[in-house]
Amino acid sequence: MQLACVKLDLEMFLNILPLCTNLASMQQGMEILEKIIISGLNLDVSVGNVMMDMYTKCGSIQIVHGLF
Repeated sequence: MQLACVKLDLEMFLNILPLCTNLASMQQGMEILEKIIISGLNLDVSVGNVMMDMYTKCGSIQIVHGLF
């Protein structure tokens, strides 16, 4: 998507991020979260929920505690 210069919106991020959760791929998830923060979409409650879910499933309870 980046190579095609597709601008990602909130809905796309919310559909992509759970894929990293299911694969327990925290590094890729963190890269996506960085893009969410840069785009200013991190203030949405649904993004916070997906972030907490990803970090929980990846075993990063301390990060989840900080987010909560």
